[in-house]
Amino acid sequence: MWMRVRITHWEQKKMINKYRNKKVGSHDSKAESRFSKVLRMELTECSIVEKETIELIPKFKSNGQTIRSAKLIPDFTIYYQGQAIAIIDVKGFQTDKSKLQFKLLRYLMHIANNPIYIDTPVTAADRLKVIATIKEIVTLLKKNNGKAS
Repeated sequence: MWMRVRITHWEQKKMINKYRNKKVGSHDSKAESRFSKVLRMELTECSIVEKETIELIPKFKSNGQTIRSAKLIPDFTIYYQGQAIAIIDVKGFQTDKSKLQFKLLRYLMHIANNPIYIDTPVTAADRLKVIATIKEIVTLLKKNNGKAS
């Protein structure tokens, strides 16, 4: 005879991640963890900061109401000689929210005249292209003595 087991809403929520990712250490997914290892092996000259908060829109008041700030927390921010050269957010797929956040980030970097590489690689091949592109950026910066052209 089969017994029916009741799972509470909280237990169900705890068991299944929103995107069905499995956390690996401090990383939110297996793909992010693997990418982190490859980044650290390939980009030894760069410093890699994980989960750095970027404020896209500061908080402000409108009609007497305080509007919260809009923030982006990418998986990796890559620095070369103290200068941010890339912002990477590993995705299984692009959500509408992430598309909008990165579009806004690209616009803000364009306005600030700050040439920075921004990407959200989805596939393993995309991630390898990202690493190759960052290596090219580092090579160019070395030729130009650390200054972006």
